[in-house]
Amino acid sequence: MHLFIKRAVLALSGLSLAALITACTGSANVPAASSGTGTTTASATPVPQSSISFAAISGAPVALNGRAVVTLPSIPGMSNLGGGNGDSITMSGTASNAVVTLASSSGGSGGPPAGLQSAGRSMLAIGGVNVTPLYYVGVTSFNPTPTQITFSQFNLGVPNLPPGTSLGLAHNDPSLPQNGWNQHCAFGPSQVTVNGSNATFTPNAPITTYFGAPVWFAVYQYPSSVTSAPTPPPPATPTAPTVTTPSSLTGTYVGSSVQTSPAGSPQYLEFSLTQSGTSVSGTFAVLPNGSQTGGFGTLSGSLSGSALALTGTNTFGNTCTNTINATASGALILGTFAVSGGSGCTGSGTFSAQLQTFTVPSVAGNYSGTVTQVGTSGTMTMTITQSGAFFSGSATLTFPSNPSMNGSGQFVGFISNATTAQFTVLPGGGNQSCAPFGTVTINGNQLTASFSGSSTGNGNCNGTGTFTVTHS
Repeated sequence: MHLFIKRAVLALSGLSLAALITACTGSANVPAASSGTGTTTASATPVPQSSISFAAISGAPVALNGRAVVTLPSIPGMSNLGGGNGDSITMSGTASNAVVTLASSSGGSGGPPAGLQSAGRSMLAIGGVNVTPLYYVGVTSFNPTPTQITFSQFNLGVPNLPPGTSLGLAHNDPSLPQNGWNQHCAFGPSQVTVNGSNATFTPNAPITTYFGAPVWFAVYQYPSSVTSAPTPPPPATPTAPTVTTPSSLTGTYVGSSVQTSPAGSPQYLEFSLTQSGTSVSGTFAVLPNGSQTGGFGTLSGSLSGSALALTGTNTFGNTCTNTINATASGALILGTFAVSGGSGCTGSGTFSAQLQTFTVPSVAGNYSGTVTQVGTSGTMTMTITQSGAFFSGSATLTFPSNPSMNGSGQFVGFISNATTAQFTVLPGGGNQSCAPFGTVTINGNQLTASFSGSSTGNGNCNGTGTFTVTHS
Protein backbone atom coordinates (compact mmCIF):
# COMPACT_ATOMS: atom_id res chain seq x y z
CA MET A 1 0.00 0.00 0.00
CA HIS A 2 1.39 3.42 -0.84
CA LEU A 3 0.95 6.57 1.19
CA PHE A 4 -2.23 7.70 -0.51
CA ILE A 5 -4.25 4.65 0.34
CA LYS A 6 -8.00 5.05 0.10
CA ARG A 7 -9.77 5.15 3.45
CA ALA A 8 -12.68 6.72 5.33
CA VAL A 9 -12.24 9.52 7.87
CA LEU A 10 -14.60 9.26 10.82
CA ALA A 11 -16.10 12.11 12.78
CA LEU A 12 -15.47 13.10 16.39
CA SER A 13 -16.90 9.76 17.49
CA GLY A 14 -13.41 8.33 17.01
CA LEU A 15 -11.97 10.67 19.57
CA SER A 16 -10.92 9.64 21.80
CA LEU A 17 -7.41 27.87 52.62
CA ALA A 18 -5.32 25.89 49.79
CA ALA A 19 -4.05 23.68 52.53
CA LEU A 20 -0.47 24.21 53.58
CA ILE A 21 1.87 21.53 52.37
CA THR A 22 2.52 18.87 54.97
CA ALA A 23 5.85 18.93 56.76
CA CYS A 24 8.75 17.77 54.61
CA THR A 25 10.23 14.41 55.53
CA GLY A 26 13.40 14.63 53.47
CA SER A 27 16.77 16.20 54.10
CA ALA A 28 16.88 19.34 56.24
CA ASN A 29 19.27 20.97 53.82
CA VAL A 30 17.10 21.55 50.80
CA PRO A 31 16.95 24.40 48.31
CA ALA A 32 14.39 27.15 48.49
CA ALA A 33 12.05 27.70 45.57
CA SER A 34 10.50 31.11 45.28
CA SER A 35 9.04 33.77 43.08
CA GLY A 36 9.42 37.49 43.32
CA THR A 37 6.41 37.65 45.63
CA GLY A 38 7.35 34.89 48.08
CA THR A 39 9.20 35.20 51.39
CA THR A 40 12.25 32.90 51.36
CA THR A 41 15.95 33.03 52.03
CA ALA A 42 16.54 33.41 48.30
CA SER A 43 15.55 36.45 46.31
CA ALA A 44 14.03 35.74 42.93
CA THR A 45 15.35 37.24 39.73
CA PRO A 46 13.08 37.24 36.69
CA VAL A 47 13.79 34.43 34.27
CA PRO A 48 14.16 35.90 30.75
CA GLN A 49 10.88 34.48 29.51
CA SER A 50 11.58 35.58 25.94
CA SER A 51 14.16 32.80 25.78
CA ILE A 52 11.71 30.10 26.86
CA SER A 53 9.15 28.46 24.62
CA PHE A 54 6.39 26.06 25.58
CA ALA A 55 3.73 23.88 24.04
CA ALA A 56 0.79 22.96 26.26
CA ILE A 57 -1.77 20.18 26.01
CA SER A 58 -4.59 19.20 28.36
CA GLY A 59 -5.93 15.73 28.95
CA ALA A 60 -9.54 14.60 28.84
CA PRO A 61 -11.55 15.40 32.01
CA VAL A 62 -11.25 12.83 34.80
CA ALA A 63 -13.78 12.13 37.55
CA LEU A 64 -11.99 11.64 40.87
CA ASN A 65 -13.74 9.48 43.42
CA GLY A 66 -11.11 8.41 45.89
CA ARG A 67 -7.60 7.51 44.76
CA ALA A 68 -6.85 7.55 41.04
CA VAL A 69 -3.79 7.30 38.81
CA VAL A 70 -4.21 9.85 36.01
CA THR A 71 -2.11 9.49 32.87
CA LEU A 72 -0.48 12.68 31.65
CA PRO A 73 -1.43 13.83 28.14
CA SER A 74 1.12 13.30 25.38
CA ILE A 75 2.74 16.08 23.39
CA PRO A 76 3.36 14.95 19.79
CA GLY A 77 7.04 14.56 18.98
CA MET A 78 8.07 14.18 22.66
CA SER A 79 8.43 10.49 23.44
CA ASN A 80 10.19 11.14 26.77
CA LEU A 81 7.28 13.02 28.30
CA GLY A 82 3.60 12.35 28.82
CA GLY A 83 1.41 9.30 28.55
CA GLY A 84 3.60 7.70 25.90
CA ASN A 85 6.41 7.59 28.47
CA GLY A 86 4.15 6.15 31.16
CA ASP A 87 4.02 9.45 33.09
CA SER A 88 1.21 9.86 35.61
CA ILE A 89 -0.04 11.63 38.73
CA THR A 90 -1.62 9.83 41.65
CA MET A 91 -4.38 11.97 43.17
CA SER A 92 -7.18 11.42 45.65
CA GLY A 93 -10.30 13.42 46.35
CA THR A 94 -13.79 13.88 44.99
CA ALA A 95 -14.06 15.98 41.85
CA SER A 96 -16.58 15.57 39.05
CA ASN A 97 -14.18 17.04 36.50
CA ALA A 98 -10.43 17.38 36.97
CA VAL A 99 -8.18 18.28 34.03
CA VAL A 100 -4.42 17.66 33.90
CA THR A 101 -2.37 19.96 31.67
CA LEU A 102 1.20 19.31 30.57
CA ALA A 103 3.32 22.19 29.26
CA SER A 104 6.78 21.52 27.89
CA SER A 105 9.55 23.53 26.27
CA SER A 106 8.84 22.06 22.85
CA GLY A 107 8.25 24.75 20.27
CA GLY A 108 6.16 27.86 20.66
CA SER A 109 7.09 31.26 21.99
CA GLY A 110 6.12 33.71 24.69
CA GLY A 111 7.07 31.85 27.85
CA PRO A 112 4.93 29.66 30.09
CA PRO A 113 1.45 28.46 29.15
CA ALA A 114 -1.52 30.77 29.44
CA GLY A 115 -2.36 31.07 33.12
CA LEU A 116 1.27 31.47 34.17
CA GLN A 117 2.01 34.68 32.32
CA SER A 118 2.09 37.11 35.27
CA ALA A 119 5.50 37.96 36.68
CA GLY A 120 4.75 36.58 40.12
CA ARG A 121 3.77 33.20 38.72
CA SER A 122 6.29 32.79 35.91
CA MET A 123 9.53 33.53 37.77
CA LEU A 124 11.37 30.81 39.63
CA ALA A 125 14.71 30.99 41.46
CA ILE A 126 16.47 29.07 44.23
CA GLY A 127 19.36 30.26 46.32
CA GLY A 128 19.55 33.41 44.22
CA VAL A 129 20.12 31.32 41.09
CA ASN A 130 17.72 31.70 38.17
CA VAL A 131 16.01 28.43 37.33
CA THR A 132 14.28 27.52 34.09
CA PRO A 133 11.62 24.86 34.69
CA LEU A 134 11.96 21.75 32.57
CA TYR A 135 8.19 21.71 32.20
CA TYR A 136 4.93 22.43 34.02
CA VAL A 137 2.11 20.17 35.15
CA GLY A 138 -1.22 21.84 35.95
CA VAL A 139 -4.30 20.40 37.64
CA THR A 140 -7.63 22.21 37.31
CA SER A 141 -10.82 21.25 39.13
CA PHE A 142 -14.16 22.18 37.64
CA ASN A 143 -16.17 21.29 40.72
CA PRO A 144 -18.55 24.17 41.51
CA THR A 145 -17.41 24.18 45.17
CA PRO A 146 -13.87 24.16 46.62
CA THR A 147 -12.43 20.64 46.52
CA GLN A 148 -9.41 19.25 48.31
CA ILE A 149 -7.15 17.10 46.17
CA THR A 150 -4.17 15.26 47.63
CA PHE A 151 -1.22 14.84 45.29
CA SER A 152 0.56 11.73 46.55
CA GLN A 153 2.86 10.74 43.69
CA PHE A 154 4.23 12.07 40.41
CA ASN A 155 5.90 9.66 37.95
CA LEU A 156 7.59 11.90 35.40
CA GLY A 157 10.07 11.70 32.59
CA VAL A 158 13.08 14.01 32.89
CA PRO A 159 16.30 14.51 30.93
CA ASN A 160 19.50 12.96 32.23
CA LEU A 161 20.85 15.39 34.82
CA PRO A 162 24.31 16.88 34.21
CA PRO A 163 26.94 16.30 36.92
CA GLY A 164 26.49 18.62 39.88
CA THR A 165 22.76 19.13 39.42
CA SER A 166 19.72 17.90 41.30
CA LEU A 167 16.01 17.74 40.57
CA GLY A 168 13.34 19.81 42.30
CA LEU A 169 9.59 20.35 42.26
CA ALA A 170 7.77 23.58 43.12
CA HIS A 171 4.08 24.43 43.20
CA ASN A 172 2.04 27.57 42.64
CA ASP A 173 -1.29 27.89 44.49
CA PRO A 174 -3.67 30.41 42.86
CA SER A 175 -5.49 30.93 46.16
CA LEU A 176 -2.25 32.20 47.76
CA PRO A 177 -0.86 34.40 44.99
CA GLN A 178 1.30 36.35 47.45
CA ASN A 179 3.43 33.22 47.96
CA GLY A 180 4.30 32.85 44.27
CA TRP A 181 6.25 29.64 43.72
CA ASN A 182 6.66 27.62 46.91
CA GLN A 183 9.22 25.03 47.80
CA HIS A 184 7.43 21.75 47.42
CA CYS A 185 8.28 18.96 49.79
CA ALA A 186 9.74 16.79 47.07
CA PHE A 187 13.33 17.92 47.53
CA GLY A 188 14.66 15.56 50.19
CA PRO A 189 16.16 12.18 49.28
CA SER A 190 13.14 10.37 50.70
CA GLN A 191 10.73 12.25 48.45
CA VAL A 192 12.38 12.25 45.04
CA THR A 193 13.97 9.30 43.28
CA VAL A 194 15.74 9.77 39.95
CA ASN A 195 16.28 6.71 37.80
CA GLY A 196 17.93 7.66 34.53
CA SER A 197 15.36 9.56 32.50
CA ASN A 198 12.50 9.08 34.98
CA ALA A 199 11.78 10.50 38.41
CA THR A 200 9.28 9.74 41.16
CA PHE A 201 8.10 12.50 43.51
CA THR A 202 6.07 11.68 46.64
CA PRO A 203 4.96 15.08 48.00
CA ASN A 204 1.80 13.89 49.84
CA ALA A 205 0.38 17.39 49.40
CA PRO A 206 -3.28 18.24 50.15
CA ILE A 207 -4.32 21.39 48.26
CA THR A 208 -7.77 22.93 48.07
CA THR A 209 -8.67 23.63 44.45
CA TYR A 210 -11.17 26.15 43.12
CA PHE A 211 -13.36 26.11 40.04
CA GLY A 212 -11.35 26.74 36.88
CA ALA A 213 -8.16 27.86 38.69
CA PRO A 214 -5.20 25.55 37.93
CA VAL A 215 -2.63 24.55 40.55
CA TRP A 216 0.71 24.43 38.76
CA PHE A 217 3.73 22.27 39.54
CA ALA A 218 7.15 23.00 38.03
CA VAL A 219 9.86 20.37 37.57
CA TYR A 220 13.33 21.87 37.31
CA GLN A 221 17.01 21.13 37.76
CA TYR A 222 19.29 23.18 40.02
CA PRO A 223 22.94 23.23 41.19
CA SER A 224 23.45 20.61 43.90
CA SER A 225 25.61 23.13 45.75
CA VAL A 226 22.49 25.15 46.61
CA THR A 227 21.53 23.95 50.07
CA SER A 228 19.89 26.97 51.68
CA ALA A 229 16.95 25.98 53.85
CA PRO A 230 13.71 27.73 52.89
CA THR A 231 11.91 30.18 55.09
CA PRO A 232 8.20 29.27 54.94
CA PRO A 233 5.93 32.07 53.75
CA PRO A 234 3.99 33.78 56.54
CA PRO A 235 0.56 32.33 57.36
CA ALA A 236 -2.15 33.70 55.14
CA THR A 237 -5.85 33.17 54.56
CA PRO A 238 -6.47 31.65 51.14
CA THR A 239 -8.67 33.67 48.82
CA ALA A 240 -10.84 32.03 46.19
CA PRO A 241 -9.27 32.90 42.81
CA THR A 242 -11.35 34.83 40.30
CA VAL A 243 -11.61 32.95 37.03
CA THR A 244 -13.49 34.69 34.24
CA THR A 245 -14.49 33.72 30.75
CA PRO A 246 -12.02 35.25 28.30
CA SER A 247 -13.27 38.33 26.48
CA SER A 248 -12.75 36.34 23.29
CA LEU A 249 -12.30 32.64 22.62
CA THR A 250 -10.39 33.36 19.41
CA GLY A 251 -7.28 31.20 19.34
CA THR A 252 -5.85 27.72 18.91
CA TYR A 253 -6.60 25.06 21.53
CA VAL A 254 -4.86 21.71 21.97
CA GLY A 255 -6.12 18.89 24.14
CA SER A 256 -7.49 15.39 24.36
CA SER A 257 -10.83 13.71 23.86
CA VAL A 258 -11.97 10.28 24.92
CA GLN A 259 -15.02 8.37 23.79
CA THR A 260 -16.73 6.94 26.85
CA SER A 261 -19.65 5.19 25.13
CA PRO A 262 -18.55 2.92 23.60
CA ALA A 263 -15.23 3.10 25.48
CA GLY A 264 -12.21 4.34 23.55
CA SER A 265 -8.67 5.59 24.10
CA PRO A 266 -7.73 9.28 24.47
CA GLN A 267 -7.02 11.03 21.17
CA TYR A 268 -5.13 14.23 20.43
CA LEU A 269 -7.59 17.05 19.75
CA GLU A 270 -6.97 20.48 18.28
CA PHE A 271 -9.39 23.20 17.28
CA SER A 272 -9.16 26.80 16.15
CA LEU A 273 -11.90 29.25 17.11
CA THR A 274 -12.93 32.73 15.99
CA GLN A 275 -15.45 34.68 18.06
CA SER A 276 -17.55 37.59 16.82
CA GLY A 277 -19.99 38.82 19.46
CA THR A 278 -21.66 35.69 20.80
CA SER A 279 -21.08 33.73 17.58
CA VAL A 280 -18.22 31.23 17.49
CA SER A 281 -16.89 29.39 14.45
CA GLY A 282 -13.80 27.40 13.59
CA THR A 283 -12.29 24.09 12.59
CA PHE A 284 -11.38 20.91 14.46
CA ALA A 285 -9.02 17.99 13.99
CA VAL A 286 -8.67 14.70 15.84
CA LEU A 287 -5.55 12.56 15.47
CA PRO A 288 -6.04 8.83 14.75
CA ASN A 289 -5.11 6.49 17.60
CA GLY A 290 -4.82 2.75 17.20
CA SER A 291 -8.11 1.38 15.91
CA GLN A 292 -9.73 4.82 16.10
CA THR A 293 -9.58 7.03 13.03
CA GLY A 294 -9.36 10.81 13.09
CA GLY A 295 -11.73 13.52 12.04
CA PHE A 296 -11.48 16.95 10.38
CA GLY A 297 -14.28 19.45 10.02
CA THR A 298 -15.87 22.78 10.84
CA LEU A 299 -17.38 24.18 14.02
CA SER A 300 -20.17 26.70 14.52
CA GLY A 301 -22.19 27.82 17.52
CA SER A 302 -22.51 30.43 20.23
CA LEU A 303 -21.19 31.49 23.64
CA SER A 304 -23.53 32.50 26.48
CA GLY A 305 -21.57 33.50 29.55
CA SER A 306 -19.17 30.58 30.00
CA ALA A 307 -21.45 28.06 28.23
CA LEU A 308 -20.24 27.14 24.75
CA ALA A 309 -22.57 25.24 22.39
CA LEU A 310 -21.09 24.04 19.09
CA THR A 311 -22.00 21.83 16.17
CA GLY A 312 -19.14 20.00 14.50
CA THR A 313 -19.59 18.89 10.90
CA ASN A 314 -17.15 16.54 9.21
CA THR A 315 -15.66 18.16 6.12
CA PHE A 316 -14.10 14.90 4.95
CA GLY A 317 -15.32 11.33 5.26
CA ASN A 318 -18.80 10.52 6.52
CA THR A 319 -21.64 12.92 7.27
CA CYS A 320 -21.68 12.53 11.06
CA THR A 321 -22.62 15.56 13.15
CA ASN A 322 -21.11 16.30 16.57
CA THR A 323 -23.13 18.09 19.21
CA ILE A 324 -20.74 19.76 21.63
CA ASN A 325 -21.57 21.37 24.98
CA ALA A 326 -18.68 22.91 26.87
CA THR A 327 -17.57 25.32 29.56
CA ALA A 328 -14.98 28.02 28.85
CA SER A 329 -13.01 29.03 31.93
CA GLY A 330 -9.68 30.80 31.95
CA ALA A 331 -7.49 29.20 29.29
CA LEU A 332 -9.36 25.88 29.29
CA ILE A 333 -12.41 24.62 27.44
CA LEU A 334 -13.93 21.30 28.50
CA GLY A 335 -17.17 19.50 27.88
CA THR A 336 -18.97 16.64 26.21
CA PHE A 337 -19.67 15.54 22.65
CA ALA A 338 -22.31 13.28 21.11
CA VAL A 339 -22.33 11.94 17.55
CA SER A 340 -25.40 11.49 15.35
CA GLY A 341 -26.51 11.79 11.75
CA GLY A 342 -26.59 8.42 10.05
CA SER A 343 -25.28 4.88 9.86
CA GLY A 344 -22.24 4.41 12.09
CA CYS A 345 -22.69 7.85 13.64
CA THR A 346 -22.90 6.87 17.30
CA GLY A 347 -20.86 7.55 20.38
CA SER A 348 -20.31 10.12 23.09
CA GLY A 349 -17.51 11.26 25.34
CA THR A 350 -15.62 14.09 27.01
CA PHE A 351 -12.82 16.46 26.00
CA SER A 352 -10.71 19.36 27.20
CA ALA A 353 -8.32 21.70 25.40
CA GLN A 354 -5.83 24.36 26.51
CA LEU A 355 -5.33 27.75 24.84
CA GLN A 356 -1.94 27.87 23.12
CA THR A 357 0.56 30.72 23.24
CA PHE A 358 2.84 29.67 20.39
CA THR A 359 3.19 31.68 17.19
CA VAL A 360 1.83 29.62 14.32
CA PRO A 361 4.49 29.19 11.61
CA SER A 362 3.61 29.42 7.94
CA VAL A 363 3.81 26.20 5.91
CA ALA A 364 1.88 27.37 2.83
CA GLY A 365 3.45 27.00 -0.58
CA ASN A 366 4.93 24.49 -3.00
CA TYR A 367 7.41 21.85 -1.86
CA SER A 368 9.51 19.13 -3.47
CA GLY A 369 11.85 16.47 -2.14
CA THR A 370 12.33 12.79 -1.46
CA VAL A 371 10.15 10.06 0.03
CA THR A 372 11.03 6.60 1.29
CA GLN A 373 8.34 4.01 1.76
CA VAL A 374 8.59 0.27 2.37
CA GLY A 375 12.32 0.52 1.59
CA THR A 376 11.69 2.14 -1.79
CA SER A 377 12.88 5.70 -2.52
CA GLY A 378 11.18 8.22 -4.76
CA THR A 379 10.31 11.88 -5.20
CA MET A 380 7.46 13.91 -3.78
CA THR A 381 5.84 17.26 -4.58
CA MET A 382 3.35 19.04 -2.32
CA THR A 383 1.12 22.10 -2.52
CA ILE A 384 -0.11 23.40 0.85
CA THR A 385 -2.71 26.04 1.69
CA GLN A 386 -3.13 27.25 5.25
CA SER A 387 -5.75 28.88 7.47
CA GLY A 388 -4.45 29.59 10.96
CA ALA A 389 -3.14 26.40 12.52
CA PHE A 390 -4.82 24.20 9.93
CA PHE A 391 -3.55 23.29 6.47
CA SER A 392 -4.55 21.12 3.55
CA GLY A 393 -3.26 20.31 0.10
CA SER A 394 -2.29 17.71 -2.44
CA ALA A 395 0.82 15.65 -3.09
CA THR A 396 2.22 13.44 -5.83
CA LEU A 397 4.62 10.54 -5.25
CA THR A 398 6.80 8.99 -7.96
CA PHE A 399 8.83 5.80 -7.46
CA PRO A 400 11.00 5.12 -10.55
CA SER A 401 11.93 1.60 -9.42
CA ASN A 402 8.35 0.64 -8.60
CA PRO A 403 5.78 2.58 -10.67
CA SER A 404 2.95 0.57 -9.09
CA MET A 405 3.50 2.64 -5.92
CA ASN A 406 3.05 5.97 -7.75
CA GLY A 407 0.10 8.00 -6.62
CA SER A 408 -1.39 11.34 -5.69
CA GLY A 409 -3.98 12.48 -3.21
CA GLN A 410 -5.12 15.04 -0.70
CA PHE A 411 -4.15 15.53 2.93
CA VAL A 412 -5.12 17.71 5.87
CA GLY A 413 -3.20 18.62 8.99
CA PHE A 414 -2.82 20.94 11.94
CA ILE A 415 0.14 22.68 13.53
CA SER A 416 0.52 21.65 17.18
CA ASN A 417 3.42 23.97 18.10
CA ALA A 418 6.04 26.15 16.44
CA THR A 419 8.08 23.18 15.20
CA THR A 420 5.61 20.29 14.94
CA ALA A 421 2.51 19.46 12.90
CA GLN A 422 0.29 16.43 12.37
CA PHE A 423 -1.19 15.29 9.06
CA THR A 424 -3.36 12.55 7.64
CA VAL A 425 -4.23 11.45 4.11
CA LEU A 426 -7.78 11.91 2.91
CA PRO A 427 -9.89 9.24 1.22
CA GLY A 428 -9.41 8.99 -2.50
CA GLY A 429 -12.60 7.04 -3.07
CA GLY A 430 -13.79 3.64 -1.97
CA ASN A 431 -13.69 2.67 1.68
CA GLN A 432 -10.45 0.87 2.48
CA SER A 433 -9.43 0.79 6.11
CA CYS A 434 -5.87 2.11 5.90
CA ALA A 435 -5.33 5.60 7.27
CA PRO A 436 -1.79 6.93 6.79
CA PHE A 437 -0.94 9.72 9.20
CA GLY A 438 2.20 11.15 10.74
CA THR A 439 4.21 13.87 12.44
CA VAL A 440 5.91 16.72 10.59
CA THR A 441 8.92 18.62 11.91
CA ILE A 442 8.99 22.24 10.71
CA ASN A 443 12.50 23.64 10.26
CA GLY A 444 12.43 26.91 8.35
CA ASN A 445 11.51 26.15 4.74
CA GLN A 446 11.95 22.40 5.19
CA LEU A 447 9.38 19.82 6.30
CA THR A 448 10.52 16.40 7.54
CA ALA A 449 7.94 13.75 8.35
CA SER A 450 7.44 10.18 9.40
CA PHE A 451 4.15 8.41 8.81
CA SER A 452 2.44 5.13 9.55
CA GLY A 453 0.36 3.22 7.06
CA SER A 454 -2.53 2.37 9.33
CA SER A 455 -4.37 3.83 12.28
CA THR A 456 -6.98 1.06 12.27
CA GLY A 457 -4.97 -2.00 13.24
CA ASN A 458 -5.13 -3.40 9.71
CA GLY A 459 -2.06 -5.58 9.28
CA ASN A 460 -2.37 -5.43 5.48
CA CYS A 461 -1.55 -1.71 5.43
CA ASN A 462 2.08 -1.11 4.61
CA GLY A 463 2.46 2.62 4.20
CA THR A 464 5.11 3.35 6.84
CA GLY A 465 7.81 5.74 5.65
CA THR A 466 9.43 9.19 5.75
CA PHE A 467 9.74 12.24 3.53
CA THR A 468 11.74 15.46 3.42
CA VAL A 469 10.59 18.35 1.22
CA THR A 470 11.82 21.91 0.79
CA HIS A 471 9.82 25.04 -0.07
CA SER A 472 10.47 26.01 -3.67
